[in-house]
Amino acid sequence: MKESVVVLLKKAENDLKDAKILYNSNEASAEGICFHCQQAVEKFLKTYLVYNNKEINKTHDISELLQACKI
Repeated sequence: MKESVVVLLKKAENDLKDAKILYNSNEASAEGICFHCQQAVEKFLKTYLVYNNKEINKTHDISELLQACKI
C-alpha cells in the first residue's frame, strides 16, 4: 500500500478517535466533536481517492470529495 494512503488513513483514524474521546467527555462542545468528525470523513475520502490514483483538489468540501469519489 502506498505510504501516503497509510499516512492519511492514520490521520483519519486519529480524528475519529479524538471525536470519540470528546463525545465521551462531559465538557466537550458539539462544535469540537463535529469538527473532528468532519476532519475524519474528509481524510477517509481523500484516502480513497489516493488509493484509487485519483486527483485530490485542495478542498474541505465533503460534497466535492464525494463527487470525486463517484467518478
